[in-house]
Amino acid sequence: MKYIILTILFFIIFTIVSYSQTVRNVQCCITYKVLSTGTSSDVEFKCLLPNDIENIQKIKQIHFSVEPDTVFIEDNHRYANFKLGKINKDTEFTIITNVEIYKNDFKRARTVNRQDDDLERYLINERYIEKDNPEIQKKALELKSKNDEIKTIKNIYTFVNKHITYKYFPETKGAEASFESKEGVCGEFSDLFVALCRANDIPARVICGYVVTQRTITSLHAWAEVYTQQYGWVRIDPTGRPFSDLENEYIQYSNIRNNPILGSYSVYRYRYIGDPVYIIQKIEFKYK
Repeated sequence: MKYIILTILFFIIFTIVSYSQTVRNVQCCITYKVLSTGTSSDVEFKCLLPNDIENIQKIKQIHFSVEPDTVFIEDNHRYANFKLGKINKDTEFTIITNVEIYKNDFKRARTVNRQDDDLERYLINERYIEKDNPEIQKKALELKSKNDEIKTIKNIYTFVNKHITYKYFPETKGAEASFESKEGVCGEFSDLFVALCRANDIPARVICGYVVTQRTITSLHAWAEVYTQQYGWVRIDPTGRPFSDLENEYIQYSNIRNNPILGSYSVYRYRYIGDPVYIIQKIEFKYK
């Protein structure tokens, strides 16, 4: 009887631990500080909001300290638009999101298959993902496995991890420039990884969002997703994180590398007339 009870207790503990690793509840608190340098008018701020994504995340609640003028969805992405009007002093507002995030990598993908009918858009040559560059095409061919798609993806992941040295640049460089310079941040790692996958006719895309355990100024991060015939969409982080057993720590905001609404900005953009306005972003996470 004693051994039966111990076995049951072990099973319960194992189940709880496994669930906590697969599903995580996080409160994401983002404060945008709008810094005034004089008098500005027609100040408008637009930002991404996280959206429900099957087997990736579920948004439980979003609270605004200042209500946006509009919240709208475009190309399966959700945005908030704030018309702040005339500003002659510093102001701020906060967006609090309660989100349930799910583990998604090759280990998890064996049981959850995320399909997509629109794959052509994730095979194209585009700004920052210059998959048609001759040198990138040549390297992609070298990394291709004859009969194993997953092996090709892992070869690309390993190459990018070793090829690029992490170095901060204020401007975005993209795949072509980072392939040549061998330097960049998470965006360059992801751009080059995606470009090499696309050069091998493997659909791939850059993801932008936040890593909830990353202790940087904003926790803003870029990673990738790759589409396989066997598993559908699978998360890959080529910045030195494990290939097949990623931590459950990602909140996704966008899978569009060149967002027509935000321009060259990742998660927000703003405009004004008059004296310059600056934005400072502060982010905090709480685990529930």
